[in-house]
Amino acid sequence: MHGGNVVAFARERGVAQERILDFSASINPLGPPSAVKAAYRRAVSGMSHYPQPYADTLVTALAAYHGLASSAISAGNGSTQLIYLVARVFTPQRVLCIAPLFSEHRYAFHLGGARVKQLVLRPPRFSLSLDRLRTALDIC
Repeated sequence: MHGGNVVAFARERGVAQERILDFSASINPLGPPSAVKAAYRRAVSGMSHYPQPYADTLVTALAAYHGLASSAISAGNGSTQLIYLVARVFTPQRVLCIAPLFSEHRYAFHLGGARVKQLVLRPPRFSLSLDRLRTALDIC
């Protein structure tokens, strides 16, 4: 199940939302850094326009910063969109997902027609030996 729905989780369990530490999503519990807030305030006036469909300005800036061609950069509306895009573009027949992982990886490749196997790592160390990985890849 996709995480990050703290409101529903709190409501279902009858606890205050403020009492929940959410580790299901990669969100900074300290909130956005001050530089991000400042950039947001500068950009808010442009929010009355629809975003660029292919994020051309962002792609060009990232390509220049990293010294790459713009064609080497793909921008998406969050990581989930990009995960599903990778599954559709590469269309693998078999996929090994090493858990714990973001559940959308498994769903995206399954919907793309891949046979998806999962290798679950257990606490406390979540360790994975090369022998165990080889065995998992052999049966995948």
